[in-house]
Amino acid sequence: MHRSVLTVALLTVSSLAVGNERGTAWPVSDDTPNELASAYSHYIAKDFEKAGQYLVAAMTKYDSKSIRANGLEMFAAMQKELGCEPFPAGWALPDGISDVKISQFRREIQGRVSYSLSVTGAMDAEGRLSDIRFRDEDGNVIVHAAAGIGEFVVEPEDGHFKFYIEQDRTSEPLASGLYFVDFHTNQGQKVEGWVIMSNHVATSSPVLVTPRNGAVIQTAKPALRWEDYHSPEYSSCDRRSIYTNVRPVNSDKEVWGGYWGSNELRTSAIIGTDGEGSAEGLADGIYAWSLRYNEHWGFGPVRLRRSSMSRSNFTVEK
Repeated sequence: MHRSVLTVALLTVSSLAVGNERGTAWPVSDDTPNELASAYSHYIAKDFEKAGQYLVAAMTKYDSKSIRANGLEMFAAMQKELGCEPFPAGWALPDGISDVKISQFRREIQGRVSYSLSVTGAMDAEGRLSDIRFRDEDGNVIVHAAAGIGEFVVEPEDGHFKFYIEQDRTSEPLASGLYFVDFHTNQGQKVEGWVIMSNHVATSSPVLVTPRNGAVIQTAKPALRWEDYHSPEYSSCDRRSIYTNVRPVNSDKEVWGGYWGSNELRTSAIIGTDGEGSAEGLADGIYAWSLRYNEHWGFGPVRLRRSSMSRSNFTVEK
């Protein structure tokens, strides 16, 4: 993609009056990009959908740190005024695609932290989604099903099909900024969506209480306990959910799992009683227990998700 290189002095949104006291004009100079000036005009008029479209145009056209930083500040100001309402991004998911979540994962396993980006969703028929790609504003690809970048999986679930694609684990999370998600369907429909990833990285991990890492327990149906968790980045507008599972330490196949949404959050579960799987309990062996909290919010037709997971191992020896 061709980019114009432009260095300008910009008045940041944070230095301007907002809400009922915001100004009626933005002092611009001859070298201020038209796209950014137009974005601000629509911001003043509270037409956030149009403002967002002009900001995307400015942030992709100009290779300028100041323009991109100003764009992120303007997005933050608009989101503050929207409160808990999703940002009106002005694009829609393809036909047959729904429940799309874009997640930044943080994983802490025995003191080691890693990150990955995933895109998950549902489709009404197997093969409906023929390709999906997630890339940053410079065109760098994070995941791309057709190119084999990231693991792409489709599974049947409750009368439809679930898909997900996940980035290989990295030592650093995605930077805040503008990202694009491209959908191609088997009906020939192509959609280029965009999102702003900001405040999307959890900087702490859930605390597992019992069993402790390395514990040896003498029951097939142990009680799992953990502390309630909010990341330091949590907002009162975020919805929360919990997913936890247990699997043999050298296997990817879980033998027990539980999911609880915002209205049923908990801090304990008993294997064989709560959740799904292992009605007879766990056989003797070494198990990995994972607990993940999700904090998510709406952006256009998708949900952005800040996820943090902790994992420990325990041994069942009856």
